[in-house]
Amino acid sequence: MTRPLLWRVALSLLLLTLARPAGATTQTGQILVTVRGVPEQPLAGVEVEVSGSELIGGPRRNALSEDGTVRFIQLPPGSYAIEVVAPRYRSTKVDQLKVRIGYTTPVEVQLESAPEEAMEEIRVVSTRQVVDLERVALGASISAETLENLPISRSYQSVTLLLPGVYDTGFDGNPNVLGGTDYGNQYLLDGINITDPFTNTFSANFNFDAMAEVEVIAGGRDAEYGSAVGGVVNIVTRSGGNQFTADGSIYWEPDALQLKTKADKGLTNSSLTLNLNLGGPVLRDKLWYFVSAEVPWTQSTIPHPESGNPFPGTGKHPTRDFKGVYALGKLTWAASDDHTVKLLIQADPARIQNDSQDPFTHPDAERVQTQTGFRVALSSEYFITDQLLLNSRLAYSQNSIGALPMSDDYDTPSRFNRDTGLTTDNSSSWYDDTRQRIQGHASLAYTLDGLLGEHQLKGGVDFALTRHSVFDSIPGGAIYTDALDPADPLGGLPYQVERLVEPQDTVIWGDTEGVFVQDIWRPLDSLTIRPGVRYDSARMRNWEGETQVVLNTISPRVGAVWDPFGDGKTAVRGGYYQYIDTGYLLLSDFAGGNSKLTRVYEYNPITEQYDQFVYENGGPSSVVAKPYLKKAWDQRRPRTHEFLFGVGREIITDLGVSADFTYRFSGNQWEDTEENVIWNEAGDQVLGFRDGQARYVYSLGALKEAFIRYYGLQLQVTKAFSYAWEMTASYTWSKLEGTEPSIISIAFDRPAMRDYEYGYLPGDVRHMVKLDSSYVLPWGIVVGGTFRLYSGEPYDRYFFNSFYADYGDRRAPRGFDVDGSELRLPWRYSLNVRAKWDMEELIGQRLELIVEGYNLTNRRTVYQVEERDLGDGTFGDATGKLSPLNVLLGLRFRY
Repeated sequence: MTRPLLWRVALSLLLLTLARPAGATTQTGQILVTVRGVPEQPLAGVEVEVSGSELIGGPRRNALSEDGTVRFIQLPPGSYAIEVVAPRYRSTKVDQLKVRIGYTTPVEVQLESAPEEAMEEIRVVSTRQVVDLERVALGASISAETLENLPISRSYQSVTLLLPGVYDTGFDGNPNVLGGTDYGNQYLLDGINITDPFTNTFSANFNFDAMAEVEVIAGGRDAEYGSAVGGVVNIVTRSGGNQFTADGSIYWEPDALQLKTKADKGLTNSSLTLNLNLGGPVLRDKLWYFVSAEVPWTQSTIPHPESGNPFPGTGKHPTRDFKGVYALGKLTWAASDDHTVKLLIQADPARIQNDSQDPFTHPDAERVQTQTGFRVALSSEYFITDQLLLNSRLAYSQNSIGALPMSDDYDTPSRFNRDTGLTTDNSSSWYDDTRQRIQGHASLAYTLDGLLGEHQLKGGVDFALTRHSVFDSIPGGAIYTDALDPADPLGGLPYQVERLVEPQDTVIWGDTEGVFVQDIWRPLDSLTIRPGVRYDSARMRNWEGETQVVLNTISPRVGAVWDPFGDGKTAVRGGYYQYIDTGYLLLSDFAGGNSKLTRVYEYNPITEQYDQFVYENGGPSSVVAKPYLKKAWDQRRPRTHEFLFGVGREIITDLGVSADFTYRFSGNQWEDTEENVIWNEAGDQVLGFRDGQARYVYSLGALKEAFIRYYGLQLQVTKAFSYAWEMTASYTWSKLEGTEPSIISIAFDRPAMRDYEYGYLPGDVRHMVKLDSSYVLPWGIVVGGTFRLYSGEPYDRYFFNSFYADYGDRRAPRGFDVDGSELRLPWRYSLNVRAKWDMEELIGQRLELIVEGYNLTNRRTVYQVEERDLGDGTFGDATGKLSPLNVLLGLRFRY
């Protein structure tokens, strides 16, 4: 073995040994070339060459198999060309082949025989693929070129909302995919898991212009995708190339260009974003670089509630001020013709002043939030042979979050009124934590032909070690609670106080491992079968190192795609998939009793002190894990069963239609129950405590009573870009029901509420219409638009619970009022447009002028209401409306 080969194998094996990332997955696409010629002239051994600007190291060449096919794998997303040169045939080249993440781009070449003196080249322009005959998964891979022509907010989460069946229930940047929860997704950046290891929600902010492509896998995921039970958001970043490129832009969204009414008094929203991207060669065909930076600055304030300013004399609410920097650096090195190494570094520090933006929070009680993220990853792609590929990745990521009083006052306690919901005097936030993950991945992919058809075999291992350190305290060491009783004998004094006994200052950690085997088997040209199986193992430990949750599970997955007519234009697909929620550090943080310890006291009119003890909350003995969670092979763990069936058909060139039905059942969801309080038969009075101590004791489990059920039918029309036009239109009918869409909630804690836990869940949007389209006009002008129509989602009515001193009691099932009527928000729709003018034809430089308009019809539809029955007639009042018509102006220069 030569020395160059030795060190390449050594590097790959080093990463293979160290590496394993929870969720490191496919970041590339494929091209499947089928060559036809004169039957009596064999083509086996004829070489096919693929080339493209995204392909470092120069073109790749592979020989045709006996059946006249060849497959090029591990191609970064972009535009490619293939060329076939064979003796006695005209040379044929096919241009503009679009490769997307996770998709196979088929191309069929019909060679023409010719005499030696007439061997001129034949050039063919490829058409865009609208039906994938090898893919079962629901979703889409969306290129930067498409995103540039549509009016969407500049984040990778907003890209997911282009897909049918995807909805953002809480408008919080965590999309709900096919009925999935906020914490059910997984976010990948160039193969590394950037999902928050504590909450399993999104954690990283990222430069929008640095994305080459975003793939969203909504359902039908192969075995290599672990952990996620909702969707996978797969971001691939841009790379450098052999040519120097520069890309700079500025986007301005002024408050003055919002169409507001008198009801919007106090509402402001403006933003300014600067971007710069540079890429090019360090050594041509050997070493490329790409660097990117985005500097966002947003300012916003909220209007007072419809009932008026709850804090007379304070004026408008303080402005929320967000400043951040999103930076990226990337090196791509062609160590040899068959070995590529990539290094990525990304960071996203930010500071947010007056962060809470709650109209019921006094300006003196606002908080400031700081956040810092850092990620570094090293990856290796090594073709051991043309058929055998070794992929390895090793990465480290860290996120830090701090929440502190805006006043910088750590001595004054916060004050809360239980009846009005008003918070005054000071913020109750004094919090700082750091979340870390070391992760790795290694996989082998092997293409095997001739064993009952073609097989693309893939097997791999994943590993992640996560850590969470946190300090959690209370400014002033207490939170005072008021009541609104006009006959209050305390004369306005708080009736209750929660005192800090001991802050939280702990470190918890966990580990997860996964092993998967996946086959993509083509027994026939018209049939693809994708069987796979995954094994996951996980442990979550508390601050004392004690295992609170352990998991060992196997999840089978199988799907198939059939072209019944054999014409390459129809795909009938279906499959059964199991997904396992392997857990996150929030579980061991909660189950390990890691929270701060507080005690609640009521005012004693005799002593005129707060010395009447009520109950204790938090501390090391406040929560326990149910015993079965510590049994390694007990299968009572969150598991999602998914069945899907669909059909897609290319109607005419570049235009396809599809229909897909999905059923999901997610059972044994993570949830807790309160175990210490003794309630009366009616469930509205507390009789005592089982251990004799006035405190809550919660027990974490995977409850069979906690489940989510989803049905969805998606109809879609896709027009790939051709003749200057691109379009996607979809309609989704769905139904979402169950017992609880969030984790570790008040559900199942109150016996009287058990009969009301089941019902329609937030996100039960029965009808969803989406239309996205763009058109290229002459003189460099491009116009695009998006239209959204959603039926109203359900909401609930909550009543006051005197023991818990909160509004958490139900008197009707989820989504219903006490009289049996459904509680639903109104239907809403929005229309957004974008226009850009590339002035290259006019001035010879790629200078683009950009205008975007959002909510052009200025519909101020309510999307959130007051769900607490405060007894003052405010139940159902709007607490959130669609933003008014606003305009964004942009200027972009590319070289």
